[in-house]
Amino acid sequence: MRVFITAQEIIVDNASYPIKEIAENSHIFRTLGLGYANLGSLIMSYGYGYDSVEGRALCGAITAIMTGEAYEQSARLARAIGPFPGYRDAHAPAACRNRSRKTTSHRCWK
Repeated sequence: MRVFITAQEIIVDNASYPIKEIAENSHIFRTLGLGYANLGSLIMSYGYGYDSVEGRALCGAITAIMTGEAYEQSARLARAIGPFPGYRDAHAPAACRNRSRKTTSHRCWK
């Protein structure tokens, strides 16, 4: 996780983007992303169905660990090089609403 987050942090400033607005947003808010490889295979190897309670629990546990590790590495990087420019704005209630048009701020902060 540390390597992936650090690599993505480096790539953000060295990548090219299709339009100016996406480039600016990427530099200001540092929108990094993690994904899965073979998660379906893992679920099946345990004998769980994709849409089973057990399969979702396994995915949830893996996601929680990945998220925690990513946040921890992000904090390490912030201590070393400072927070990304949009950090304060990203943690405002409006940022919560903007994550999903279907999510309202009162739901996001509860």
